[in-house]
Amino acid sequence: MSLTMLRNPDSGPVQRNFLVYDFEWVPGTLQMRLCGLFDGKRYRCYETVDKLLSAMLTSENRGKWFYAHAGGLADVQFVLEAIVKRCNPALYETDDGDMVFGQGDGFQIEARFSGSSAIIVKVSQGKNCWHFVDSYWLLRESLKKIGKSIGLSKLGPAEEGEEDYSEEKARKFYAEAPLHELMIYNERDCVILWKAIDAFENSMREMQSPLQMTLASTGMSMFRRNRRYLKRDIETNPYVNERVRDAYFASRVEVFNRYGVGKYYFDINSSFPYSMTFACPGEMRCINTRVPDNFDSETIYAADVEIEVPENYITPVPYRAEGNRVFFPVGRWRNWLSSVDIQALIEEGGRILKVHEVIHFDPFYDLSDYARDLYAKRKATDDDFERMVWKLLLNSLYGKFAESSLKQSFFYRPSANQLNKMRDFETGNFRAGVESPFPHAYLMEKEQDVPHMHVPISMHITALSRRWLYNYMNMVSDYDYCDTDGFSASELLQTSNELGALKLEKHIKEAEFLAPKCYKIIGTDDKGKDIELYRIKGVTMGKDLHTQRVRWKAITKGGRVSYARMNRIKENIRRRQTLSPLEVLVRKKLKMDAVEKRFMYPDGTTRPWHVDEINRAS
Repeated sequence: MSLTMLRNPDSGPVQRNFLVYDFEWVPGTLQMRLCGLFDGKRYRCYETVDKLLSAMLTSENRGKWFYAHAGGLADVQFVLEAIVKRCNPALYETDDGDMVFGQGDGFQIEARFSGSSAIIVKVSQGKNCWHFVDSYWLLRESLKKIGKSIGLSKLGPAEEGEEDYSEEKARKFYAEAPLHELMIYNERDCVILWKAIDAFENSMREMQSPLQMTLASTGMSMFRRNRRYLKRDIETNPYVNERVRDAYFASRVEVFNRYGVGKYYFDINSSFPYSMTFACPGEMRCINTRVPDNFDSETIYAADVEIEVPENYITPVPYRAEGNRVFFPVGRWRNWLSSVDIQALIEEGGRILKVHEVIHFDPFYDLSDYARDLYAKRKATDDDFERMVWKLLLNSLYGKFAESSLKQSFFYRPSANQLNKMRDFETGNFRAGVESPFPHAYLMEKEQDVPHMHVPISMHITALSRRWLYNYMNMVSDYDYCDTDGFSASELLQTSNELGALKLEKHIKEAEFLAPKCYKIIGTDDKGKDIELYRIKGVTMGKDLHTQRVRWKAITKGGRVSYARMNRIKENIRRRQTLSPLEVLVRKKLKMDAVEKRFMYPDGTTRPWHVDEINRAS
């Protein structure tokens, strides 16, 4: 199987036709107050989603992309509900309370998910089709930060982090603000998003690459099309991708000491792009059972090995337990590991007990030019938005090589051809991975061709970045916490703005680290501004500081916190068997029943687990 990465690099990029839309509704009741639409020249607003769709779903807009920021979680649910009502030839109530008959319009819906978000929704009607796209997956920043970077401030109620913000004030604004005030607020949000996407596309056109619907796809397209970066095709095959995926581990996130006082927190400058500047796995050279003795950067392989990791306070080798959780224990076990991990094992006194299989690769340097070029552009520009674009593109590419071929899609009123693909030809029954939760609705999982898949690259880059973090942490005498490319330390280390070097992120006056991505930090940032941060993974902490403090105190004492959120689209499809939006009350508590990443003593200090302890607990 060939990794066909060169796509006619001499052809010019395609100009995308896109619009942006945004809804304003009342939290709780979900009463729609305003629907805005902006095409780069003219802003229009409508009282109902029905009226907005009448302006959007036209033959003149055929093929256009409709962006909404974080729309895959909320806005698109209102869109889907309105389209479904149009499809059904029955009496229904419109947004403004009128009772009308649906026209039985022949709309077909196909949605692609990422987690709980419907990031791309394709709506078709005859020869016409339109795409509703979540722009957060193109510009992964808040609209407030995006607006600031292009010189346009968000309007409306106080934003997250501002002193006079409260959830009650925000709710009151959406419910009671005069319509003309809502229009000004909504128009500014639409203009910010349109100008940002337009500026992003202009940057890509200068790179002779088209804008894609998502950030990762845009980065991959730029890498594949540009001969300065990708200079040749490389070969891969399904067996290599499948086996090497077992050696592809997530980043390191661990608590070493529950309490931290008077510490520094460092980040590695563009850790993953820095790893891309080194030799990566290219074409497979051979498969055997020999682990090379040399540890130079061009000796790249993945190996199925039985290993022994000696007792140490911090260990370098990852272990995947049941439930796909990653630990860094001591003891003996069998794993697929990258050459980077095996080198770290040997250097730290570990042993290889047995070798079952080794896949060797030729070195591949084409990612280096991409990383160095974009990092140089980021450093050289004085434009805040361009700096944001280059940073996002730098960090989006490496994971795309490990994109899964198993995709889940949602269909409503699929075409006859699509429906036939869901059924077994001989029996007429649904194929494995297909379910129909309610009439005309289908969820389908299937394997799709991913031409850019080359998992060894993602495996190698993440292993290198884990190694940089491990090396830096070993330069200090103690540390409390690490997260992907950053760590706390009691010593002030040398910093610079060079790729792969350390930067001082914050001074920690006091901190409490309960679990990975679960912490409280009080201190100052790198500019001396006071900060107070609360985070609990999987829990909405609230946008105002008072709410965060209350929820942190409650949840860390074993209590629960309650907050409202939009029900997820998949939850609506599977449990409620509908596409209508719903706000639900969520009650959360800190889950302490899962095995911690390290054994924690009563005083908050830790040690690594022995692998046998993890297996018994699992």
